[in-house]
Amino acid sequence: MTFLKPTANWPNWLITIRMPEFWNYRIIYFFVLFWLTFKVIFGAKGRFYPFALNRIIDESGGFSGASKGLINKQFDDSLFPRTLFLTHEDVSKAKELITQAFEYPFILKPTHLNRGVAVLKINNESDLDRYLKQTTFDFQAEEYLNQAIEVAVFIANPLDEPLKILSITGKEFLSVEGDGIQSIHALLKNNWRYRMYAAEIKPHWENKWDRIPAKKEYILIQPIGNHNKGTRFIDESHRKTTEMEVHFQKIVPDSIQYGRFDIKVRDWNSLCTGEDLKIIEFNGTIAEPINYLDEKYGYLDIQKIMFKHYKCQYKIAKQMLDRGFYAPSFITGWRRTLEGSRFRKKLKNIKID
Repeated sequence: MTFLKPTANWPNWLITIRMPEFWNYRIIYFFVLFWLTFKVIFGAKGRFYPFALNRIIDESGGFSGASKGLINKQFDDSLFPRTLFLTHEDVSKAKELITQAFEYPFILKPTHLNRGVAVLKINNESDLDRYLKQTTFDFQAEEYLNQAIEVAVFIANPLDEPLKILSITGKEFLSVEGDGIQSIHALLKNNWRYRMYAAEIKPHWENKWDRIPAKKEYILIQPIGNHNKGTRFIDESHRKTTEMEVHFQKIVPDSIQYGRFDIKVRDWNSLCTGEDLKIIEFNGTIAEPINYLDEKYGYLDIQKIMFKHYKCQYKIAKQMLDRGFYAPSFITGWRRTLEGSRFRKKLKNIKID
């Protein structure tokens, strides 16, 4: 579905209609949810089988928004950036703790992370004060990583089988390249992705709009690699190699069966060797196969990607259930899922930026 690629002249509503990546998640997941419900009732005998996976993380396996602190403990500390975990009760002393541990810039984000909500690069004291003033949730500070590439690697770790990489997604950050003539704002106007997320991005750049970058000067507009912040996702699954899967088999403990890593690497070869590789986060059973957000995919392509991942999830969960692992009833599992959804809505109402 590569025809009629949007341009900056298109109105937002037309871009939304043309690009499934901007469609409501209910449309994207419509068939998947019916399939999952069918499998819960008839395949798993009424048990909400996703909770059987990744039980070492928490009772939902990371399905309803697990603590990143709990998740990180399952992996080698050296794989993660330096991190300071804080509770909302620490806000009064957080500024001192953070500035003692980190130099600017650094990243602040909720410990129970969901879809990049309330994740912010903190460049100075003013940014930090504004964030802490509105913080009513447990959060963490992380060192800012400078590796050139950010990538998402989705893994499946079946019982008694080698680990498999289901998909790889590259991230192209929203940026502009100077021509020595136009201002940052003028250059951004040519980018339709900026248009779709202007309300979030504009407040950070208004005092720099009129600066004219030098010719070939690279300006990073949005440093957070999240689709909801203007990042373009590109399916790079063709880069998967046996060597890469062997390396991830070493990283992933047997107690983790399914999920997605967001990773910073120096180059693509680092995914095979582990050199200069840092895990930004691991999303458990609730993780999305975000390669479906590649703009080249139409709705039918997206459904194929979805079912590839969720069929694999069910296969592994069924193995777990057959070996006696616990999963709650459908009603209990659905209630926990709704609780995670309500938490995401709560964070979205916080105007951190």
